[in-house]
Amino acid sequence: MMDIVVVGGIFREILDGDTYPQPRMGGSGLVAAIVASRFGARTVLASYVGEEDAPAVLVMLAAAGVETNMVTCLPGASGTFVFPSGGEHPWPMYRPAEAVPTVAPDIGEARVYLVFGMPDFDPVAAGWLVSVPADATLIWDRQGWISRARDSRAVLSSAAGRKIYLANLEEAFEEFSEGSEESLWERLPPDGYEAAVFKRGVDSCVLIDRGIGGERVSYIEAFPVDADN
Repeated sequence: MMDIVVVGGIFREILDGDTYPQPRMGGSGLVAAIVASRFGARTVLASYVGEEDAPAVLVMLAAAGVETNMVTCLPGASGTFVFPSGGEHPWPMYRPAEAVPTVAPDIGEARVYLVFGMPDFDPVAAGWLVSVPADATLIWDRQGWISRARDSRAVLSSAAGRKIYLANLEEAFEEFSEGSEESLWERLPPDGYEAAVFKRGVDSCVLIDRGIGGERVSYIEAFPVDADN
């Protein structure tokens, strides 16, 4: 059994304003799988990648010890995001063949499933989660500005016994129509979820847990990252 299955994207990333842009490979699925594996978890990535980028991506994953049997190659280049130099949200340019795989892979059993922005109206992507066991933990990252996922109800059909909601504050404010952190905490975690985690960038994460003894709110400090290693 795997420790973690990551379901998420693999993308090219280009910095806006670069006069000779060289794409780097990124995407939430790719990065999360590599990080999880480097922390010692047996990790597999369920995703798809353009055939032009597949050799480089497979080398990256193999070097980190990530299983790649669920990575599907499609014609063309991978989805591409341009990152504005002013720090605004990146904007999408292209997906591989403007398509998704025609068959959902059997992702098998794992203790934890980390899913980024599952499109609630995409039967193939939703099919990746059909076999999630009831004793597993499902962590769903809303990624509302990048995906077609509409709200937190879309993932409740999964059989996973423990569900955790993950979002940044902007995404959470949008979904629950709240304008302050204090009012947001009163509505969380969403119904059907055991806990909620909110990313606040360098200002830490907030964990709201419905564990034994009632609801708890905890602050988890950010840690420094060496981008050169």
